[in-house]
Amino acid sequence: MEEIEIGAHTYRLAKLDAMTQFHIIRRLGGVLAAMRDGAEGGDVFTVLMHAIGEMSDADSEYIIAKCLNGCTRRQDGDAGWAAVFRHGQIMFADISMPDMIQLVWATLQSNLSDFFTGLRSGSLPAGN
Repeated sequence: MEEIEIGAHTYRLAKLDAMTQFHIIRRLGGVLAAMRDGAEGGDVFTVLMHAIGEMSDADSEYIIAKCLNGCTRRQDGDAGWAAVFRHGQIMFADISMPDMIQLVWATLQSNLSDFFTGLRSGSLPAGN
């Protein structure tokens, strides 16, 4: 499992199964297209923020929940690891919105980077 540091805390990122990865990519379609469009001459930040703003609450919450579900945080001393997200709630009061977004982004990068590398290189398997 990949570990990252955010602030004074160490986190282990969630490993997403293939079906969850598919549903996340499907929900991010508009955002990904906006990023491509912004990269082709537009203001990337403005285009990206507009695309995220157009996502439904249900889609954005699905992505956040799926990304945080398997994330854990190292506890002080030898107390082990604790779930970051459980029963639809963030389990630590000190996790701010920017921290949450960093965890989600890192989880997406960790789980979906092979997909995007394959798209860029044209190495995704062809259908038979």
